Amino acid sequence: MRRQPPLPPALRDGNYPRWNLELVERYPRALAEMRSPSRPLGYVDTRPLARWGIEVRAGWRGLVERTLARLEAEIAAQPLEQQAQFRVVDIKAKFGRLTIHLEASGTATMEAAIHDAFEESARLCEVCSAPGELAERGPTGWWSTRCRNHEDWSPHDEAARLN
Repeated sequence: MRRQPPLPPALRDGNYPRWNLELVERYPRALAEMRSPSRPLGYVDTRPLARWGIEVRAGWRGLVERTLARLEAEIAAQPLEQQAQFRVVDIKAKFGRLTIHLEASGTATMEAAIHDAFEESARLCEVCSAPGELAERGPTGWWSTRCRNHEDWSPHDEAARLN
């Protein structure tokens, strides 16, 4: 396995807690689940977004932010009494793609924003945002979207370099 160049500090995964909090302030309707969980924390049915926050690598941050901006605008356009049903309950990488789930089925505009993000994530390196390719990787066969520079990258590489 070849050694990868270190990521710039702004792209390191350790920034997620602050980034999550910034997004909650910018997109209060879409990320209402993080501010006011619909189910108590610490229980098996607690929503993933409330429990763990946004579970993506730094390379998809821009994609997540663009998608949340689209969702926030569309949620704001809905009647106030209906807005809570469109809260995001999960944002994560699954089988190498960005998946976003709402509390209930969204409007056509919301579903289009989520679908566009899902499709774009298959072409965007999850580590650095460069053009990438979705492929099965590693000895365990997990799926991820990576550029040529990060084909063999692992979060463990970064941890080893910092220690």
